Amino acid sequence: MSILKTLKFSATIFFFSFLLINTNLLLAQTENLTEESLFQGVRENLAKAKSQQVDILSPKNYQNAWDEYSLAYEKFKKGGELKEIQKRLEKVKGYLAEAYKIAEVARVPFASLLQAREKALKANAPEFAPDLYELAKKALEEASLRIEAGDLNGAREKAKSAEVKFNQAELKAIKGSILGEAKKSIEEAKLKARADKYAPLTLKNSEDLLTSTEQLLNTERYAAEDATAKAEQSAYQARHAIYLSSKFQNLKIDYSSLEKLVLEQENLITRIAKNLDYTPEFDQGSEKPVESIILAIVNLKREKKELLSELKEKEDKIKELSEQLDILEERVAQKEAGYKELELKSIEEEQFLSLEKFFTKEEANVIKEGKNIVIRLYSINFPSGKSTILPESFGFLSKVQKAIRDFPERKIVIEGHTDSMGDETYNQELSLFRAKAVTAYLIANMGLAEDRISYTGYGESKPVASNDTNEGRSLNRRIDVVLVK
Repeated sequence: MSILKTLKFSATIFFFSFLLINTNLLLAQTENLTEESLFQGVRENLAKAKSQQVDILSPKNYQNAWDEYSLAYEKFKKGGELKEIQKRLEKVKGYLAEAYKIAEVARVPFASLLQAREKALKANAPEFAPDLYELAKKALEEASLRIEAGDLNGAREKAKSAEVKFNQAELKAIKGSILGEAKKSIEEAKLKARADKYAPLTLKNSEDLLTSTEQLLNTERYAAEDATAKAEQSAYQARHAIYLSSKFQNLKIDYSSLEKLVLEQENLITRIAKNLDYTPEFDQGSEKPVESIILAIVNLKREKKELLSELKEKEDKIKELSEQLDILEERVAQKEAGYKELELKSIEEEQFLSLEKFFTKEEANVIKEGKNIVIRLYSINFPSGKSTILPESFGFLSKVQKAIRDFPERKIVIEGHTDSMGDETYNQELSLFRAKAVTAYLIANMGLAEDRISYTGYGESKPVASNDTNEGRSLNRRIDVVLVK
């Protein structure tokens, strides 16, 4: 091959190599313009604006931004021109920038309005007071549109109106959620059971409790715990009246006299039950409360027997540990500190293994979290949506107490957990109340110092299983006893 041909061949190879490299670069740049690279940042900016209530304070600008984003995304999916897509995304940025400016102007005059809206949402006003809540939303939107139009005075006027409506919706929702069951039970007692004739004293007690609860909420709408307790008592007394009415309807006697007699007997049972830290309910008769009291007494007797046996075991164990301690101290004196630490760890490991075997899989799961030990309880029963410990759980709680006594040097934290069904705020409060009930039970029955035990509620925030199945939700509804080192 001549020199000229060689040079021509080399030039050809160089040209095609250059063309191939540049083609690959162009392809790489095109491939980089993915859906994520084009839209991810814009989506995040829209979400951030919404989290800062920009969509509420400047609804028109926010909606315009969203519309432009939607059109750009639609064009991208249909393979539209890149320049047109990027132009629309730039418009999104412009509308959001304007929305942020207006939102900053609106925050000061709308401060108390926004607080009223958040409180109404927390009270679940969209469910319990939908009409009032929709009126409040509409007034808020009108106020925001006036801000966007530069009508500050008109916006303030509309904002006051919206705030009043949100406050009204909140109060109605609080009453609806707390008083709803009691009102329904009283209505049933009157209309279906004719309790005003057959159990007037119990019915009146229910109505008086309902009235006092409503008065409490009118003066102090955030006294939720006290109001809920009163409303639950009102509902219970209404159910009690229904039960009594069903027993009295076929008797041709003075019903109020007979009712007094039954109530006196129930009061005697209540006095006994109170000494067992159990509050009986008689809306299904006295048989179940009496059985629960008997069960509690049997559990106490068994626990006493177990405690005496445990005490003997502890004394023997103390003697054995004392002897081991003497040996360990002697070895420490001989500069064998590492051996002592190993022995202590061995004892702790033995305690943990023993505790792990103490519960069945259906009762509890014992796990380690760092130096802490968690007893994950599944066998404590509560009524749906309530924090009252049912008597059938007393026997299992005796077993829990025995487990806790094996770790006298550790502090105790009682954690309440729920599944993700229902309102998040409600679940958090329910988990806290259930943890509080278990803590109170352990303090009363074990004589624990209050500075050794504490409680907290995590609601649905710490699941241990998927909330998409009944089995998973059942595992997430639990009480965790954390033995803290």
